[in-house]
Amino acid sequence: MVRKKDRFWEYVEELNGRFKCKFCECNFAGGATRIKTHLAGVRGHDIDICKKVPKKVQEEASLNIGQPNKKLKGASTSSKAEERKIGSTSTSKDDTLSGLFKKRKEEYRAEIMLNVVVEGLLAKLRSNVIEHHISLERGFKEGLIDLLILLTQIQLVLNDVEKRQVSDEFLRSWSAKLRDVAYDIDDVLDEFGYKILQQKVLSSYLLSNSIVSPLNMAENIKTINESLNILKDDIASYDLRAEFVNSIPEISFNMEIDSFLDDSKVNQNVGNNIVEAAYCDSVTETMETLPQYELTEYDYWSIFKKRASANGRLLTLDLEKIGKEIVKKCKRVPWAARFLGGIMYFIHDKGEWLSIQNNKNWDLLNDDNNGVFHILKLGYDHLQTPSLKRCFAYCAIFPKDYDMKKDEVIQYWMAEGFLGPSKEANMAMEDIGNMYFNILLATSFFQNATKDAYGEIISCKMHDFVHDFAISISKSETMILEGDSVDNVSKVQPLFVRLDGKTTSGTSFSGDGFIKMRTLISENLDFHDMLSNFKCLRVLKLFGHSVIELPNSIEQLIHLRLLHVSHTKIEELPKSITKLYNLQTLRIEECPKLMKLPEDLSNLINLRHINIICLMGLIYMYRLHKNMRRLTCLQTLPFFGVGRDEGYRIKELGPLKNLRGEIGIFNLGYVEDEEEAKSAKLKEKEIFKLGLYWEYSMAVDRYDDKDEKVLEGLQPHPNLKSLRIKFYRGKKFPSWVGLSLYQNLIQIYLNRCTECEEVPTLGHLPSLKVLEIFGLWKVRSIGSEFYSYNEGSHRYTTALFPTFRILKLLFMSSLEEWKGAKELTSAGEVLLVFPCLEELIIRGCNKLRDMPDSVHTCISLQKLVVQDCPKLRSLLCVPSITTLPCGVQCYTSSVEYMENGDCLPSTSSIHPSLQKLKLYGSVLFLDQIQYFIALKILWIQELGEMVALPEWLGNLSSLQELYIVDCKNLVCLPTEETMRRLTKLKTVMIYGCPKLNNQIDHNRFIQFPNSYPHCKDFED
Repeated sequence: MVRKKDRFWEYVEELNGRFKCKFCECNFAGGATRIKTHLAGVRGHDIDICKKVPKKVQEEASLNIGQPNKKLKGASTSSKAEERKIGSTSTSKDDTLSGLFKKRKEEYRAEIMLNVVVEGLLAKLRSNVIEHHISLERGFKEGLIDLLILLTQIQLVLNDVEKRQVSDEFLRSWSAKLRDVAYDIDDVLDEFGYKILQQKVLSSYLLSNSIVSPLNMAENIKTINESLNILKDDIASYDLRAEFVNSIPEISFNMEIDSFLDDSKVNQNVGNNIVEAAYCDSVTETMETLPQYELTEYDYWSIFKKRASANGRLLTLDLEKIGKEIVKKCKRVPWAARFLGGIMYFIHDKGEWLSIQNNKNWDLLNDDNNGVFHILKLGYDHLQTPSLKRCFAYCAIFPKDYDMKKDEVIQYWMAEGFLGPSKEANMAMEDIGNMYFNILLATSFFQNATKDAYGEIISCKMHDFVHDFAISISKSETMILEGDSVDNVSKVQPLFVRLDGKTTSGTSFSGDGFIKMRTLISENLDFHDMLSNFKCLRVLKLFGHSVIELPNSIEQLIHLRLLHVSHTKIEELPKSITKLYNLQTLRIEECPKLMKLPEDLSNLINLRHINIICLMGLIYMYRLHKNMRRLTCLQTLPFFGVGRDEGYRIKELGPLKNLRGEIGIFNLGYVEDEEEAKSAKLKEKEIFKLGLYWEYSMAVDRYDDKDEKVLEGLQPHPNLKSLRIKFYRGKKFPSWVGLSLYQNLIQIYLNRCTECEEVPTLGHLPSLKVLEIFGLWKVRSIGSEFYSYNEGSHRYTTALFPTFRILKLLFMSSLEEWKGAKELTSAGEVLLVFPCLEELIIRGCNKLRDMPDSVHTCISLQKLVVQDCPKLRSLLCVPSITTLPCGVQCYTSSVEYMENGDCLPSTSSIHPSLQKLKLYGSVLFLDQIQYFIALKILWIQELGEMVALPEWLGNLSSLQELYIVDCKNLVCLPTEETMRRLTKLKTVMIYGCPKLNNQIDHNRFIQFPNSYPHCKDFED
């Protein structure tokens, strides 16, 4: 038999298809790999370890686990891949993987992934040196050319090396040596690139262009080339397959991620800034509790096919046949159907589908959680590119259950060099990172995504099993230090280190073990000047209240790409950070004591992202950014403060052609005219969320036609999704505010534009969902101009405000009338207005008399709030109220309004559906509540005349929550017998009712809170 060529067969006897160990006499099924696992003492996979094996045999078996049982012929050369051969040995992918999977999850041998590193080095060689017209020191240029050739030769075989390193100890050791050399190369090239950037900054001040000298770098390059030559010679005897690996997956860049997600579990609420999207189905939830429940074969296939054929992809008959065979193998691990379905979507080659179907991992699955790891490894091995694998493995650095912000993760990847820009695909690093993030989410390596109000995914998490798996494949490079546990630090050189917040400040990090560290994430540990020891850092995150300062020595971290400071007590960033010329990202989050940033921030000419979130001293920083025009790489800038002086004018934004995302522009009163406003070139920048703010002190009772001209010149990009205008002093808004060009506009906020006399025309915007108008004191009437520009212009549509969901009219003290769109239609013409309106809030409009018919007839309204509108004559007409869905809420605050009798319609028309009701300020309609038998939540507030709650309360059989607030004369509740009839009642909150006996004990749900109660259903 061929299999008996493996020497380890001599240690077993064959017994009717099973095998008995000659040392311990245990018998088991399987082949050579299982025999070696048994002898090596590796637990798991239903194999008992041998306790009597000689030590020498055990060691040999350990070293040979996973090695191929026979030599295979070298792979054929493909003209597509431009393959070539070097050496004499080859192994198949399946054999390599079968060797790996003989280990349990805690015993996985982490892979050393070098393809993406070497690819980045080659790109850096070309861009930082060759493409720069720089005079090079003698010997340096020749050394760089030799280095380029050597790296290119080695890169050709790296893909095969990475596949085989798991089963070949020599290749694994070789890979570790190459990794060390590769990072040395990166540091040398990075230092040279730093000097180039430094020269650019200095020349802008000195008005001269001196030559950058590589100093003693030629000798360093010579030493590195010698090391590479040795490594190249070391693998000359191996039959390694050479191939070019494309760093960009061959998929549609417009992949619709929602096709992979379960829309039924997405809680979309446009009124909130963030909505939770629980992207998991009932099958993936079984990962929480193993073993799984039974599903039919059809169920498995449906789950698999839904994801494998997402975005309208058609599976060929061959692929469907293979897919069904794969699904059959998923019975022992049900969630695998969903997971592998996502993986297969990105695979178009029939051969790769077959390799997954026939993979030996299926034979190794068992009933414990180890099966999860085998399936994850199977999917991981079929991720499209080495850089994508690298990005996933890096995520092991984040804690379990960490809410991974999308932009943060991408910026970390970019800082580590995993996202080299692609000239072929014309994609920026951030775009590649966004694609990788979406792929990992589509394949379920990431899950539990959250979306913002615009439908964009902004964060996700990793399942605990997936996180464990990420650690297992990256543990040769990643170290998590828990408490004071720093054992064996001197024996390893981790690249990525996270301290969990319990490590003491006395722990020493000065040894060789940390000198090559590239990522450091530390909680509550103030390193002081010790930071300068970590000279190779690319990523530095410091968070926790024990961090009170950054040392000036941070300037020595010349390789640093990302500085992340979060939840600290730092009051000021040192000026020396402006010498970190390689810095790409500056993230500052929740640092309440930080009042300012260094003045020369514009020296960081490589900066791409400034993320500043929730700073108490933010108001003092508006004028901080001087000479921002120099940051031509900048994409993210949360705010910009216009100033009077040169270097602070709004024209500083003009050259920032890559600016995108969101920005707030403050102090617009300093902009002189429309031409200066246009110099910001907002129309050319893909900003989707724009805030335009004038100064508050200038906004009160001061009309200024200059503001109208300035706002006209600030017309944004057509992709705008959210617009906020505050303290504007013009009498009208410019024509572009409601322009049909803005097809994607979702939210508009007009705040304290106190001189405005009319609202803008917005009815034809197809995507507008939220409109909030606050403090437009001089608007007297909302007429037909609100809906359309002129008569007949609406006739290209059947609805006005077609997607409108939330409308808020707040503190419009002069508003007297709100007309409908009737005058825009001719006889017999039907025009829908607000067909999707769900929430209407009107507050502080104390002159408003009527609301339009379009509100009265709105069939989608779910929440209605009216406060401080004493002259409002009608709220909702009685005939139409029967069509309202459950959830209408009525707020009233004046006796005059309640006396009109129109707040609560007749009981026969509303009681079947109303589930939530807040009665405020008058007892006149209290008795009508008894007919609202569907009520689930009832809030009664400031009913000063109410002495006792009526006995009919017991008729509200659906009532679950009851709130009684500030009823000063309330003496008693209904009888105990009445309260017991409320069988669904779970919560009773009583607050501010001093005459009520707080010793009431006949209902265990009654509570007397010390503070004002809150009910999310009545919050807006």
